[in-house]
Amino acid sequence: MSNFEYNISVIVPTYNTANYLYRCIDSLINQTIKSIEIIIVDDASTETLDEVQAYYSQYLNIKFLKNEERLGAGGARNKGLQTAQGKYISFCDSDDWVDLNLYEKAYNAMEHSGSDIGVFSIKREYDSPIDMPYYPCKYNQFYSLIPDTAFKILLQQYDMGITIPFYCTNKIFRREFLNAISASFEENISYQGKLFSIYTFLYAKKIICIPDVCYRHYRRKNSTIQSFKEKHIDDFKKSMIITKVYLKNANKYDIYKFQYYKLCEKSLDLVIKQIFEFITDDDKKKIYLKKAILAMQELVSLEDYFEYANADEIRKHIQPYISDTTLK
Repeated sequence: MSNFEYNISVIVPTYNTANYLYRCIDSLINQTIKSIEIIIVDDASTETLDEVQAYYSQYLNIKFLKNEERLGAGGARNKGLQTAQGKYISFCDSDDWVDLNLYEKAYNAMEHSGSDIGVFSIKREYDSPIDMPYYPCKYNQFYSLIPDTAFKILLQQYDMGITIPFYCTNKIFRREFLNAISASFEENISYQGKLFSIYTFLYAKKIICIPDVCYRHYRRKNSTIQSFKEKHIDDFKKSMIITKVYLKNANKYDIYKFQYYKLCEKSLDLVIKQIFEFITDDDKKKIYLKKAILAMQELVSLEDYFEYANADEIRKHIQPYISDTTLK
Protein backbone atom coordinates (compact mmCIF):
# COMPACT_ATOMS: atom_id res chain seq x y z
CA MET A 1 0.00 0.00 0.00
CA SER A 2 2.90 2.32 -0.74
CA ASN A 3 3.45 4.84 2.08
CA PHE A 4 -0.14 4.63 3.27
CA GLU A 5 -1.36 2.35 6.03
CA TYR A 6 -4.91 2.24 4.65
CA ASN A 7 -6.61 2.95 1.34
CA ILE A 8 -9.22 5.16 3.01
CA SER A 9 -9.64 6.89 6.37
CA VAL A 10 -13.19 7.84 7.38
CA ILE A 11 -13.45 10.46 10.13
CA VAL A 12 -16.60 10.46 12.27
CA PRO A 13 -17.15 13.38 14.70
CA THR A 14 -19.62 12.69 17.50
CA TYR A 15 -21.20 14.74 20.23
CA ASN A 16 -23.81 13.02 22.43
CA THR A 17 -24.88 10.71 19.60
CA ALA A 18 -23.79 7.35 21.03
CA ASN A 19 -27.13 5.69 20.21
CA TYR A 20 -26.77 6.55 16.53
CA LEU A 21 -23.12 5.51 16.24
CA TYR A 22 -23.81 1.78 15.97
CA ARG A 23 -25.61 2.11 12.64
CA CYS A 24 -22.95 4.50 11.35
CA ILE A 25 -20.02 2.28 12.35
CA ASP A 26 -21.74 -0.88 11.10
CA SER A 27 -22.04 0.67 7.66
CA LEU A 28 -18.28 1.39 7.75
CA ILE A 29 -16.89 -1.89 9.10
CA ASN A 30 -18.93 -3.81 6.51
CA GLN A 31 -17.59 -1.88 3.54
CA THR A 32 -16.62 -4.02 0.55
CA ILE A 33 -13.20 -2.34 0.64
CA LYS A 34 -11.38 -3.80 3.64
CA SER A 35 -8.40 -1.46 3.87
CA ILE A 36 -10.36 1.20 5.69
CA GLU A 37 -9.48 3.16 8.82
CA ILE A 38 -12.40 4.38 10.95
CA ILE A 39 -11.63 7.30 13.26
CA ILE A 40 -14.30 8.22 15.82
CA VAL A 41 -13.66 11.60 17.45
CA ASP A 42 -15.67 12.42 20.56
CA ASP A 43 -16.00 16.21 20.78
CA ALA A 44 -16.12 16.38 24.60
CA SER A 45 -19.52 14.68 24.89
CA THR A 46 -21.34 14.79 28.20
CA GLU A 47 -22.24 11.12 27.69
CA THR A 48 -19.78 8.24 27.61
CA LEU A 49 -18.78 6.13 24.60
CA ASP A 50 -17.54 3.26 26.80
CA GLU A 51 -20.23 0.84 25.65
CA VAL A 52 -19.65 1.68 21.99
CA GLN A 53 -15.89 1.23 22.38
CA ALA A 54 -16.36 -2.10 24.15
CA TYR A 55 -18.73 -3.33 21.45
CA TYR A 56 -16.21 -2.61 18.67
CA SER A 57 -13.01 -3.44 20.60
CA GLN A 58 -12.28 -6.44 18.34
CA TYR A 59 -11.77 -4.20 15.30
CA LEU A 60 -8.18 -2.96 15.15
CA ASN A 61 -8.96 -0.53 12.32
CA ILE A 62 -11.31 1.54 14.55
CA LYS A 63 -9.74 4.35 16.59
CA PHE A 64 -11.51 6.30 19.32
CA LEU A 65 -10.15 9.80 19.99
CA LYS A 66 -11.46 12.53 22.29
CA ASN A 67 -11.31 16.31 22.43
CA GLU A 68 -10.91 17.49 26.03
CA GLU A 69 -12.87 20.66 25.25
CA ARG A 70 -15.63 21.10 22.73
CA LEU A 71 -14.41 22.49 19.40
CA GLY A 72 -17.42 21.68 17.24
CA ALA A 73 -17.54 19.21 14.36
CA GLY A 74 -14.72 21.12 12.65
CA GLY A 75 -12.39 20.68 15.61
CA ALA A 76 -13.24 16.98 15.84
CA ARG A 77 -12.56 16.50 12.14
CA ASN A 78 -9.23 18.30 12.49
CA LYS A 79 -8.18 15.87 15.21
CA GLY A 80 -9.06 13.01 12.89
CA LEU A 81 -7.09 14.58 10.04
CA GLN A 82 -4.01 14.80 12.25
CA THR A 83 -3.98 11.04 12.83
CA ALA A 84 -5.44 9.68 9.56
CA GLN A 85 -3.20 7.20 7.72
CA GLY A 86 -5.30 6.59 4.60
CA LYS A 87 -4.42 7.51 1.04
CA TYR A 88 -7.85 9.11 0.80
CA ILE A 89 -9.92 10.92 3.42
CA SER A 90 -13.69 11.00 3.80
CA PHE A 91 -16.08 12.19 6.50
CA CYS A 92 -19.27 10.69 7.90
CA ASP A 93 -21.52 12.27 10.51
CA SER A 94 -22.27 10.04 13.49
CA ASP A 95 -26.02 9.82 12.83
CA ASP A 96 -25.60 9.11 9.10
CA TRP A 97 -24.55 5.98 7.22
CA VAL A 98 -23.37 4.92 3.76
CA ASP A 99 -23.99 2.27 1.12
CA LEU A 100 -21.84 -0.78 1.78
CA ASN A 101 -19.93 -0.46 -1.50
CA LEU A 102 -19.54 3.32 -1.43
CA TYR A 103 -15.87 3.56 -0.48
CA GLU A 104 -14.74 0.78 -2.82
CA LYS A 105 -16.42 2.56 -5.73
CA ALA A 106 -15.03 5.91 -4.58
CA TYR A 107 -11.49 4.55 -4.15
CA ASN A 108 -11.48 2.90 -7.59
CA ALA A 109 -12.84 6.04 -9.26
CA MET A 110 -10.24 8.24 -7.59
CA GLU A 111 -7.39 5.88 -8.47
CA HIS A 112 -8.49 5.52 -12.09
CA SER A 113 -9.02 9.26 -12.64
CA GLY A 114 -6.17 10.69 -10.56
CA SER A 115 -8.57 13.20 -8.98
CA ASP A 116 -8.17 15.42 -5.93
CA ILE A 117 -11.85 15.33 -4.94
CA GLY A 118 -14.67 12.88 -5.61
CA VAL A 119 -18.34 13.61 -4.97
CA PHE A 120 -21.13 11.04 -4.54
CA SER A 121 -24.92 11.13 -4.24
CA ILE A 122 -26.81 11.99 -1.05
CA LYS A 123 -30.15 10.49 -0.10
CA ARG A 124 -32.13 12.10 2.72
CA GLU A 125 -33.41 9.66 5.35
CA TYR A 126 -36.18 10.37 7.86
CA ASP A 127 -37.72 8.75 10.94
CA SER A 128 -40.89 7.98 8.95
CA PRO A 129 -41.09 6.78 5.33
CA ILE A 130 -41.84 9.43 2.70
CA ASP A 131 -43.70 8.98 -0.57
CA MET A 132 -40.91 10.20 -2.83
CA PRO A 133 -37.20 9.75 -1.98
CA TYR A 134 -35.34 13.04 -1.74
CA TYR A 135 -31.80 13.40 -3.10
CA PRO A 136 -29.97 16.72 -2.48
CA CYS A 137 -27.76 15.46 -5.31
CA LYS A 138 -27.83 12.31 -7.41
CA TYR A 139 -25.35 11.09 -10.03
CA ASN A 140 -26.46 8.43 -12.49
CA GLN A 141 -23.25 8.57 -14.50
CA PHE A 142 -19.58 9.49 -14.08
CA TYR A 143 -18.58 13.14 -14.52
CA SER A 144 -15.05 14.53 -14.75
CA LEU A 145 -15.02 18.29 -14.18
CA ILE A 146 -12.43 20.97 -14.71
CA PRO A 147 -11.90 22.99 -11.50
CA ASP A 148 -13.46 26.30 -12.59
CA THR A 149 -16.64 24.60 -13.80
CA ALA A 150 -16.92 22.48 -10.64
CA PHE A 151 -16.49 25.57 -8.46
CA LYS A 152 -19.21 27.45 -10.34
CA ILE A 153 -21.57 24.48 -10.00
CA LEU A 154 -20.76 24.36 -6.28
CA LEU A 155 -21.63 28.07 -5.96
CA GLN A 156 -24.80 27.48 -8.03
CA GLN A 157 -23.66 29.89 -10.72
CA TYR A 158 -24.00 27.14 -13.33
CA ASP A 159 -27.01 24.89 -13.86
CA MET A 160 -25.68 22.04 -15.98
CA GLY A 161 -27.98 19.26 -14.91
CA ILE A 162 -26.13 18.30 -11.72
CA THR A 163 -25.83 19.77 -8.24
CA ILE A 164 -22.78 19.75 -5.99
CA PRO A 165 -23.87 20.52 -2.40
CA PHE A 166 -21.57 22.21 0.10
CA TYR A 167 -21.54 19.16 2.41
CA CYS A 168 -18.08 17.76 3.15
CA THR A 169 -19.59 14.35 3.97
CA ASN A 170 -20.51 13.32 0.43
CA LYS A 171 -16.94 13.80 -0.75
CA ILE A 172 -13.63 11.94 -0.76
CA PHE A 173 -10.30 13.78 -0.80
CA ARG A 174 -6.79 12.70 -1.75
CA ARG A 175 -4.79 13.13 1.46
CA GLU A 176 -1.63 14.37 -0.30
CA PHE A 177 -3.77 17.11 -1.89
CA LEU A 178 -5.19 18.16 1.50
CA ASN A 179 -1.70 18.26 2.99
CA ALA A 180 -0.33 20.27 0.06
CA ILE A 181 -2.92 23.04 0.50
CA SER A 182 -2.84 22.85 4.35
CA ALA A 183 -6.57 22.15 4.45
CA SER A 184 -8.29 22.17 7.83
CA PHE A 185 -11.70 22.94 9.28
CA GLU A 186 -12.71 26.15 10.99
CA GLU A 187 -13.48 25.38 14.63
CA ASN A 188 -16.47 26.32 16.80
CA ILE A 189 -18.50 27.61 13.88
CA SER A 190 -21.52 26.42 11.97
CA TYR A 191 -21.02 26.00 8.21
CA GLN A 192 -17.50 24.61 8.72
CA GLY A 193 -18.21 21.79 6.25
CA LYS A 194 -19.34 24.36 3.68
CA LEU A 195 -16.16 26.38 4.21
CA PHE A 196 -14.01 23.25 3.83
CA SER A 197 -15.66 22.45 0.50
CA ILE A 198 -15.19 26.01 -0.79
CA TYR A 199 -11.52 26.04 0.24
CA THR A 200 -10.67 22.66 -1.28
CA PHE A 201 -12.59 23.30 -4.52
CA LEU A 202 -10.60 26.52 -4.98
CA TYR A 203 -7.35 24.55 -5.24
CA ALA A 204 -8.33 21.17 -6.71
CA LYS A 205 -6.92 20.27 -10.12
CA LYS A 206 -9.53 17.62 -10.93
CA ILE A 207 -12.96 16.82 -9.48
CA ILE A 208 -15.19 13.87 -10.30
CA CYS A 209 -18.78 12.84 -9.56
CA ILE A 210 -19.13 9.14 -8.76
CA PRO A 211 -22.39 7.40 -9.77
CA ASP A 212 -24.58 4.66 -8.28
CA VAL A 213 -23.63 4.96 -4.59
CA CYS A 214 -25.20 7.04 -1.81
CA TYR A 215 -24.30 8.79 1.38
CA ARG A 216 -27.37 8.49 3.65
CA HIS A 217 -28.07 11.75 5.45
CA TYR A 218 -30.41 11.21 8.39
CA ARG A 219 -32.60 14.22 9.20
CA ARG A 220 -33.25 13.64 12.89
CA LYS A 221 -35.18 15.85 15.26
CA ASN A 222 -33.21 18.04 17.69
CA SER A 223 -30.03 18.00 15.59
CA THR A 224 -28.00 21.20 15.33
CA ILE A 225 -29.49 21.97 11.92
CA GLN A 226 -33.02 21.52 13.29
CA SER A 227 -32.87 24.46 15.68
CA PHE A 228 -31.96 28.15 15.68
CA LYS A 229 -29.84 30.27 17.99
CA GLU A 230 -28.41 33.77 17.72
CA LYS A 231 -25.02 32.14 17.10
CA HIS A 232 -26.31 31.02 13.69
CA ILE A 233 -26.40 34.66 12.58
CA ASP A 234 -22.92 35.33 13.97
CA ASP A 235 -21.64 32.22 12.21
CA PHE A 236 -23.33 33.24 8.94
CA LYS A 237 -21.45 36.54 9.02
CA LYS A 238 -18.17 34.95 10.09
CA SER A 239 -18.37 32.22 7.43
CA MET A 240 -18.90 34.80 4.67
CA ILE A 241 -15.92 36.85 5.91
CA ILE A 242 -13.78 33.70 5.89
CA THR A 243 -15.01 32.85 2.39
CA LYS A 244 -13.87 36.26 1.16
CA VAL A 245 -10.45 35.67 2.73
CA TYR A 246 -10.22 32.28 0.97
CA LEU A 247 -11.05 33.88 -2.39
CA LYS A 248 -8.59 36.73 -1.93
CA ASN A 249 -5.76 34.45 -0.79
CA ALA A 250 -6.33 32.32 -3.90
CA ASN A 251 -6.30 35.52 -6.04
CA LYS A 252 -9.82 34.71 -7.24
CA TYR A 253 -12.00 37.24 -5.45
CA ASP A 254 -12.29 39.54 -8.48
CA ILE A 255 -13.21 36.54 -10.64
CA TYR A 256 -15.92 35.31 -8.25
CA LYS A 257 -17.00 38.60 -6.67
CA PHE A 258 -20.51 38.37 -8.09
CA GLN A 259 -20.80 34.74 -7.01
CA TYR A 260 -19.64 35.73 -3.54
CA TYR A 261 -22.47 38.24 -3.29
CA LYS A 262 -25.00 35.66 -4.48
CA LEU A 263 -23.64 33.20 -1.91
CA CYS A 264 -24.14 35.79 0.84
CA GLU A 265 -27.69 36.32 -0.38
CA LYS A 266 -28.48 32.58 -0.44
CA SER A 267 -26.94 32.11 3.01
CA LEU A 268 -29.02 35.00 4.38
CA ASP A 269 -32.10 33.42 2.82
CA LEU A 270 -31.36 30.18 4.71
CA VAL A 271 -30.94 32.08 8.00
CA ILE A 272 -34.29 33.82 7.49
CA LYS A 273 -36.00 30.52 6.69
CA GLN A 274 -34.59 29.03 9.89
CA ILE A 275 -35.83 32.00 11.92
CA PHE A 276 -39.38 31.55 10.66
CA GLU A 277 -39.29 27.77 11.00
CA PHE A 278 -37.90 27.49 14.52
CA ILE A 279 -38.78 30.78 16.28
CA THR A 280 -42.42 31.22 17.29
CA ASP A 281 -42.30 34.49 19.26
CA ASP A 282 -42.88 37.46 16.92
CA ASP A 283 -40.69 39.88 18.90
CA LYS A 284 -37.77 37.44 18.82
CA LYS A 285 -38.27 36.98 15.09
CA LYS A 286 -37.91 40.73 14.56
CA ILE A 287 -34.80 40.91 16.75
CA TYR A 288 -33.14 38.09 14.81
CA LEU A 289 -34.23 39.49 11.43
CA LYS A 290 -32.76 42.89 12.29
CA LYS A 291 -29.46 41.32 13.31
CA ALA A 292 -29.36 39.20 10.13
CA ILE A 293 -30.02 42.20 7.87
CA LEU A 294 -27.37 44.28 9.67
CA ALA A 295 -24.88 41.42 9.22
CA MET A 296 -25.64 41.34 5.49
CA GLN A 297 -25.10 45.10 5.25
CA GLU A 298 -21.60 44.63 6.70
CA LEU A 299 -20.81 41.89 4.19
CA VAL A 300 -21.94 43.60 0.98
CA SER A 301 -21.90 47.34 0.43
CA LEU A 302 -24.69 49.18 -1.39
CA GLU A 303 -22.19 50.06 -4.11
CA ASP A 304 -21.38 46.37 -4.62
CA TYR A 305 -25.07 45.51 -4.74
CA PHE A 306 -25.84 48.04 -7.47
CA GLU A 307 -22.75 47.05 -9.42
CA TYR A 308 -23.44 43.31 -9.53
CA ALA A 309 -27.24 43.02 -9.32
CA ASN A 310 -29.31 43.64 -12.43
CA ALA A 311 -32.18 46.14 -12.45
CA ASP A 312 -34.89 43.51 -12.10
CA GLU A 313 -33.22 42.00 -9.01
CA ILE A 314 -33.04 45.46 -7.44
CA ARG A 315 -36.71 46.06 -8.23
CA LYS A 316 -37.71 42.76 -6.60
CA HIS A 317 -36.06 43.86 -3.37
CA ILE A 318 -37.92 47.18 -3.46
CA GLN A 319 -41.23 45.78 -4.73
CA PRO A 320 -41.24 42.06 -3.87
CA TYR A 321 -44.98 41.62 -4.34
CA ILE A 322 -45.32 43.40 -7.68
CA SER A 323 -44.80 41.31 -10.79
CA ASP A 324 -46.64 43.47 -13.31
CA THR A 325 -44.66 46.65 -13.98
CA THR A 326 -46.83 47.85 -16.87
CA LEU A 327 -48.31 51.34 -16.48
CA LYS A 328 -52.08 51.37 -16.84
